[in-house]
Order: sequence, then C-alpha cells, then structure tokens
Amino acid sequence: MVPAISLAYEKAESDIMRRKPRDAQKDKLVNERLISMSYGQIGMMQASAGFFTYFVIMAENGFWPRDLPGIREKWDSKGYNDLQDTYGQEWTYNNRKILEYTCHTAFFVTVGNFFVLFCKNLANLFIFFYCLDCRCPVGRSDHLQDATQLAGSPGNEVSAFCF
Repeated sequence: MVPAISLAYEKAESDIMRRKPRDAQKDKLVNERLISMSYGQIGMMQASAGFFTYFVIMAENGFWPRDLPGIREKWDSKGYNDLQDTYGQEWTYNNRKILEYTCHTAFFVTVGNFFVLFCKNLANLFIFFYCLDCRCPVGRSDHLQDATQLAGSPGNEVSAFCF
C-alpha cells in the first residue's frame, strides 16, 4: 500500500492538457518500441540480475555454476542424501530444498526490485525520487521489507515455499 500511496503524490506532467488526443488508428498503445523495450531490454536485464543472484547464492553455499548442469536428477531425489557440493560437503534432501527455495525467493525479490527501480524514467527516478522526495524510497523499502519478512518468517516455508 505504501508504494501506491507514494506514487499517488507524483507531480502531474505540465503539458498533459495541452496535448492533442492520440489518433487511435495511427498511435497504438502497444507498439514495437514498447514491446522491444519491455521484453527485449528490461526483461533481459531483469532475468540477468535474477540469475546472477541465483548463482551467487548457490556458489556461496558450495555449488559453483560449472557444477550445476546435470545435477537435477540427484538434487530432486529424496533417497539421495549425500550429494556433494564443490567443496565436498554432503547435502541432505531437506537442506538442498531449503537452498533451492532460498534461491527462488532471492530471484523473485531481485527481479521485482529491479522492475521497481528501472521502469520509470531514470532521470526522474534518481534525481527526483531519491534526492528530493522522501515518500518513494519509503515505498520501495516497504516492498523490500515485505518480501524479506515473507521469506524470513518462521513457518512461511510451508505456505509460501520460500526460505
């Protein structure tokens, strides 16, 4: 709710009432530029940031990216309780799943926060919101706090599948 309230106080564009209405035949709401920007650029950056976070967490816990291909069959086997990581540590099924859900949570928190940070005009974002307006950083921190609380609260691993 805090992010929505903070964005409600955004200043209006100064020339919005002086602009002519768009031509419905010529000016489409969804065009090639919008699709290429949202999926081609922002989407690729979001995915890259999410996968980077995923691989960093796996590497910090002993599973280097070079060792991950081909590990899925052993990883998902409940009967395989001595899977070794890059350092030779053995991982039980439950510990592997906790690590997997931690990576999933971090991936989605990274992608969500990347989206919040980079979908607005960068000049407005960094100059206006971070430097001049105190409401939007509170909204962004509230979003991050909600995700962290959901991920870190005891008992949520059953209902939310995140650690």
